Amino acid sequence: MNTTVTLSYVMIATLLLVALACLVADSAEQWLPGNRRYVMAGVLTVYSCIRWYRLRAFQKKLLHEQD
Repeated sequence: MNTTVTLSYVMIATLLLVALACLVADSAEQWLPGNRRYVMAGVLTVYSCIRWYRLRAFQKKLLHEQD
């Protein structure tokens, strides 16, 4: 597997972990007051999905170029 692809998967996982931390961490209320913690978690989740979709397209492109 390509190093770029592997690091992209790591970044996606990291973004999802930060989104989860925004939702469940008690200290999140200090740096994201009110509904901002839910908005931030939602934005990070959506961005992770977009990155995953683009990564899948990139992998298909690489596979097609190898043929």
